[in-house]
Amino acid sequence: MTQSTTIAGLRAFLVDVLNSFDVPSDHAEQISEVVIDSELRGHPDHGVAYFLSVVLGSYRAGMNPTPKVRLLQDGPAITLLDGDGGIGVIGSSLAMDHCIEKARKVGIAAAGVTNSINFIAGAPYVMKAAEAGFIAFICANVPAMSPPTGGRSKTFGTNPLAYAFPAGDNPPLLVDISTTGTAGSKIMVARARGVAMDPGLAIQPDGQPITDPADFDPVASLILPMAGAKGYGLMMMVDVLAGVLTGSQFGPEFSFGPGGVMSPELDTTRGGQFMWV
Repeated sequence: MTQSTTIAGLRAFLVDVLNSFDVPSDHAEQISEVVIDSELRGHPDHGVAYFLSVVLGSYRAGMNPTPKVRLLQDGPAITLLDGDGGIGVIGSSLAMDHCIEKARKVGIAAAGVTNSINFIAGAPYVMKAAEAGFIAFICANVPAMSPPTGGRSKTFGTNPLAYAFPAGDNPPLLVDISTTGTAGSKIMVARARGVAMDPGLAIQPDGQPITDPADFDPVASLILPMAGAKGYGLMMMVDVLAGVLTGSQFGPEFSFGPGGVMSPELDTTRGGQFMWV
């Protein structure tokens, strides 16, 4: 059964749910805005369904609900933040604010966040900068889910990236993608809707292709890089920027526990995000 609601009603629901996980209201509102933005852009795979499964699953797995983001490095055009084991939305939002403020002064800025995981979707952060008149880029590394082109071992995550350009009186130009052919959350939505997957998006550990989303095991199955080796190269770039450069975990050592994204073994302190304006 479906039920209609207003944006305000959905926002209140999301905030109430997050409050029940001890997330402060100001943080809950930031997280809710990213979820609602995904829904309004027509991407339910990073909207409410994603929130209820992945975001809440991460809190159940031990993600810090009350992170105290702190400054690790600061310079005229750089910032490095410690996300205190919290959701990436909080650290990434603050880091982008630092970038915009510094870019106004010196023309360009970059920021990283470590000790953090999952900014949900990249669009809201780069759109904020683009609406302020700046070109912006953001990326995040994700626990390993994808093999090298032609391989079968999990090496990198779906490693999303987004960028936006201001366009005068027109809405900003925006691109927000994963560096794999699909995202795990899109497979989750396809399964719920009973929709088949295109071939070439995911494989089983033995290399057999997956076309029925019900056959996708979020722990064992692998999601393939987009565009073969080209996507793998982008995936590696994101891991270097968001993982290596920020001092976070990267590559195969950054992985889900045996239970996948909702595993109590998932160490939510190891991810990173990187951005520039």
